[in-house]
Amino acid sequence: MIMTDRDGTAGGRRSVRNEDGTLSAVDGMVLVRSAFQPVFRCQGERIVPVAFEALARPFRGDVPLLPESYFGQIAPGELRSVEALIRHIHVQNAKSLPHGAKRLFLNFHPAAVNAPATFEPALAALGEDLRQADISPRDLVCEFTEHEATAPDALRHFVYALRARGFLIAVDDFGAAFSDPDRIARLTPDIVKLDGALARRARQLGPGACGATRRIDRHPHP
Repeated sequence: MIMTDRDGTAGGRRSVRNEDGTLSAVDGMVLVRSAFQPVFRCQGERIVPVAFEALARPFRGDVPLLPESYFGQIAPGELRSVEALIRHIHVQNAKSLPHGAKRLFLNFHPAAVNAPATFEPALAALGEDLRQADISPRDLVCEFTEHEATAPDALRHFVYALRARGFLIAVDDFGAAFSDPDRIARLTPDIVKLDGALARRARQLGPGACGATRRIDRHPHP
């Protein structure tokens, strides 16, 4: 049984509370659940978990959907409201993360950032969710993929607004085929996450690779 928790977004989208107390998002015939994947970092010569990344897991009935396929079918004008709803359930579900490991990575697609006028309502809702989940702004990492933004100036202003609220900024998949160092520099990230293939190669290279990984992770602001 699933009980309605919050109505709200366009197209009949809403969050619902499951019997186990967690939240899911309903988008038409699709149910989106939260999954939390550990984020690892080199400490000395060890790789240890230091945070969790919130991931969307969409289902149509009992059939899992590829997240790329689900998000790829959403009209650009609807992406912002869908992402906001999914971030809402992620933050609320993060209450169950282990104590002391509540640093949370939330995904933001650059294409969903299109107008500064939309920033304040979205950030106010996010701030309220964080307060309810007892997550400090310093423990929220706003993660952007390297896809090219449809409104680069708006994206830069959005990043400034996130920083002003104490959030950290991360760029995902550094080292992938479409990496653009200039685009990364413009976002001035606090954290740069390695592409999976590059991370595996770094581990194979041995002890010196962790040093390189730390230097990337501490990407300085220009």
